[in-house]
Amino acid sequence: AAKAAASSAGRLAPSALQAVSGADPGEMADLRSALDAERRQRQQLEARANEAVALAAENRQLRRQTEKMARELSAFDLDFFEEIETLKYEHAEATKKLQRYEGRGR
Repeated sequence: AAKAAASSAGRLAPSALQAVSGADPGEMADLRSALDAERRQRQQLEARANEAVALAAENRQLRRQTEKMARELSAFDLDFFEEIETLKYEHAEATKKLQRYEGRGR
């Protein structure tokens, strides 16, 4: 009876609820308090569920971006990066050589 009274507490006036359940005013207050706590907990759970849905959507989007970037990077193999290092080295050597030539002309 108390459980049925708690589930319908939001719809019946306090005196009607008390008459249906046969509960005393102190018990009614306890039931209302328990019902309010359950409602707050349900709201918190709904908020967490909404957050979980949003995080799952963000996760899917990030996975798609990661897959796209991985496909783009797959075009660059080890030879490509070795060539970049070679070009950097050759540029540094050419710069040193140029500085030596410019130093002689003064």
